[in-house]
Amino acid sequence: MSKSSKKKNKPSAQAPKPAARPAAAARREPTFEEIRQRAYEFYVRRGGAPGREIEDWIAAERELRGS
Repeated sequence: MSKSSKKKNKPSAQAPKPAARPAAAARREPTFEEIRQRAYEFYVRRGGAPGREIEDWIAAERELRGS
């Protein structure tokens, strides 16, 4: 092959711009530890009664995620 038949990819002078993020996508997800701590706070507020761990966890997730 001759040099003229080969195409070399030259890097562009400007890098492409990142796509704009919607406001909701920019929001940080709560960590496991943050959810655990908030669920524990619900547990303590209920007087430490066992049996509602899943409800406490879901309530903590909803609160921290803003849903």
